[in-house]
Amino acid sequence: MMLLPRQALLALLLSTLPLNTSVISEPLLKERPLKAWREELSLKKGEAPWESIPWLPTFSQGILVAGEKQKPLLLWVMNGHPLGCT
Repeated sequence: MMLLPRQALLALLLSTLPLNTSVISEPLLKERPLKAWREELSLKKGEAPWESIPWLPTFSQGILVAGEKQKPLLLWVMNGHPLGCT
């Protein structure tokens, strides 16, 4: 039987897969209580640098404070979904 180039490539790739099925049968993550996962994945104190920035609720307040301190003000404006999913 003659294989087409795509089929031959697929057969070659599949033949290189490991035959060790113990990797598949064992769970990748050990079961742990939800509290332990939450503590490990949560940010610790001091790990969130944006918490130390004195954010202002409105842009107009930012203009006033920037003028008083003679500092520049960054206005970041975008159109669309914040994650780029448009």
